[in-house]
Amino acid sequence: MNEQQARKWSVMRRKGPGMYVMLNFALPVGLLLTALVSLLEYSLAGELIGIWLPIRLIVFCFIGFFIGMFRWQTVDKKYQQVAPKYGLPVQLEKKSK
Repeated sequence: MNEQQARKWSVMRRKGPGMYVMLNFALPVGLLLTALVSLLEYSLAGELIGIWLPIRLIVFCFIGFFIGMFRWQTVDKKYQQVAPKYGLPVQLEKKSK
């Protein structure tokens, strides 16, 4: 991870893993895979079975969530190794209420 990537990650990690995972993995993966599988179903069967759409969306969002959390942990581990080198904070600041 170079300095520019570390600085971008520093900004992202202040927002927290929830926003990162939801916006970059859970929703995009869920929507994309739901659309692809539904398109495949329609092209093979000639119809869409409506009950499967929300089920697919939930399942694929969960898959995206786990992929995103794995990615968060991987990138954050790299960040914590290089952050002191670039003078960036390693510990997250606690949010005051």
